[in-house]
Amino acid sequence: MESHVESAIKESFLYISKVMNWVVQLSPYIGNLSFLRNFTLQNNSFYGQIPQQVGLLFRLQNLLLTNSTLGGEIPVNLTKCSKLRIIGIYGNKLTGEIPKEIGSLKNLEGLHFRRNKLTGTIPHSLGNLIITQYIYVAENNFIGSILDEIGDLKNLLVLDFANNKFYGKLPPSLHNLSSVITLSFQYNQIEGVLPNKIGDNFRNLQDLAFAYNKIYGTILTSLSNISKLQLIDIPSNKFTGQVPVSLGKLQNLRWLGLLDNNFRNNSARDLRFLTSLAN
Repeated sequence: MESHVESAIKESFLYISKVMNWVVQLSPYIGNLSFLRNFTLQNNSFYGQIPQQVGLLFRLQNLLLTNSTLGGEIPVNLTKCSKLRIIGIYGNKLTGEIPKEIGSLKNLEGLHFRRNKLTGTIPHSLGNLIITQYIYVAENNFIGSILDEIGDLKNLLVLDFANNKFYGKLPPSLHNLSSVITLSFQYNQIEGVLPNKIGDNFRNLQDLAFAYNKIYGTILTSLSNISKLQLIDIPSNKFTGQVPVSLGKLQNLRWLGLLDNNFRNNSARDLRFLTSLAN
């Protein structure tokens, strides 16, 4: 009887999940499997580094090495896999910086680096990934300001920079992300005001998360124009003024987090919008 691995290899993919419960290192001989298009190792106890030989997998389209204990740096040679569409290496112990060469992966649609120990700044070359739809770099130790080049990613649906050490103001180019569904920046040190055209440009936005930052100014009434909004989570910032009554127009809203800001007390009349949110 063929093993799971032998059977998978014949189909140009390698899939090893928790059911096998392997505790092994990734072999550099993985580079010999040049026919692989899909390489998935998830929910196991793989440890050690991702071998540089992964760059020999020139047919590779999807790489998912998730929820293990892989360490070391992201191999620069990975960026030689020019057909890559998805890189998912979340839930590991990877260190170091994102290689600047990652901007050469022009076919990349999704980048999932969440829950590692990555450091440094986000490379400017990320702005070259113009067809990318998903960027998850939350729960790492990244620093620096939010790149202006992010605004070049006009196909972006999810931008998740939460739980890092980003600082500074949001770039004006963020207005260009007209397709975005999720903007997640909570637990950073971002300051300044929210994009002033947020209600006009982000008509597809569903989740707006800026909790635990240093955002100030008033809540823009134009938020009420984003009819698809389901979550507004902005506690522990420096917002002032009053909560706009027009938020009552957001019939899809499921979560409104406003605690620990500097809002003026709304009158009972001003808070009538809360009743229209109960659906």
